[in-house]
Amino acid sequence: PDYREAIGAWLRLRHKLIPYVYTETYRQHKELTPLLRPMYYDYPKENRAYSQRNQYLFGKNLLISPITAPADPSTEMGCAKTWIPEGIWTDFFTGKTYRGHRVAVLNRPKETAIVLARAGAILPTAILKQGDNSTENPKELEIFVFPGADGSYSLYEDDGISYDYEKGKSCITTFTYKEEGSFEIQTDGDISLIPEIRRFKITFRGFAPLEIVGGEDREYDPETRSTSVWVQGLRAVLKLSQSKDTQLSDNDRAREFLRFAKIDITAKKKMMDAFDTASDPKNVLEEIRADKQDSRVIEVLTEIFS
Repeated sequence: PDYREAIGAWLRLRHKLIPYVYTETYRQHKELTPLLRPMYYDYPKENRAYSQRNQYLFGKNLLISPITAPADPSTEMGCAKTWIPEGIWTDFFTGKTYRGHRVAVLNRPKETAIVLARAGAILPTAILKQGDNSTENPKELEIFVFPGADGSYSLYEDDGISYDYEKGKSCITTFTYKEEGSFEIQTDGDISLIPEIRRFKITFRGFAPLEIVGGEDREYDPETRSTSVWVQGLRAVLKLSQSKDTQLSDNDRAREFLRFAKIDITAKKKMMDAFDTASDPKNVLEEIRADKQDSRVIEVLTEIFS
């Protein structure tokens, strides 16, 4: 049953990604840029781009590193050695940020995968009701925004049926994020192709909590380091600033992982107590290594604090 639920979630995510995939497919048509690309297409001068044969780039903004080994019984996670290119990359699911120009062993439970968004990435997804298999241009979209650089993304839409796009019959919605503190939406082209009333849920993932001027129904999710707000219409401007909301610490995340890890209870308690009292978690990691604890447990903890 657990695996069936996970598989269903992946199929639903695939359907939600249609706005992104459709846009990237159009970009492939116009710019001859493949939707799926080996790493050396974008990084031809990097030796690691040739040796990491499983991982690939998915469209303009995402890096995928497939897990092809069984889950470890202690951590209940699979892992993959992943080359992270230079820059800041953010986990699509957890909001954790990674500094690149290195190889890291990344661990994930079966419910997620290694999907990293490049700095400043903007990712449009459809918001669908349960059982909705429609491929029409959606009335509601969730737009994911990732930190680390200014970013812009142009969502492409047409009627999805005819060749009218060859005559220029299309609609372009451009999303622009500025690190200095703003996010804008601008819609141009044939707006008859999109719903008359359209709502956007803008989700800033991987950010410290944000105060947002503009929009409504602001929410903060500490689990995914995400601040969300809703806007409606063809144009919108949001102003962003630091919030006083509390975000989960890496110590909290380490404790949550250890709580479910299938390891000796005495060793587990010792590690949890150490993280509670230590001023620097790196010292705790050194102690855990010295105690020769489970290597996969050490890998996961190292990733949390990296």
